[in-house]
Amino acid sequence: MSDSVKKYFEMKEEKRNHSFSIAYPFDTGIMLDIEGVYEEGEPATYDYPGSPSELTIESIMLDGKDIYDLVSDFHIEQIGETLRIEFDGN
Repeated sequence: MSDSVKKYFEMKEEKRNHSFSIAYPFDTGIMLDIEGVYEEGEPATYDYPGSPSELTIESIMLDGKDIYDLVSDFHIEQIGETLRIEFDGN
């Protein structure tokens, strides 16, 4: 494998798996600081079905306090899906 091809795969790998920290406007206008990990999906090919992107929320902060355990599973999934769609560019 040539050096340029290796560099491309290294760059692509760095792009696919990364941590994020983002200010997120919640339903009531409250700004939450969300931290997590986003993994870009892989496209399908002739002999590979591909994989969807994944987003894991690790913490939800409000005024410097982690409120992850206080947020309902429904809202965590809603926030995660919104961020995943935004990161995917769909």
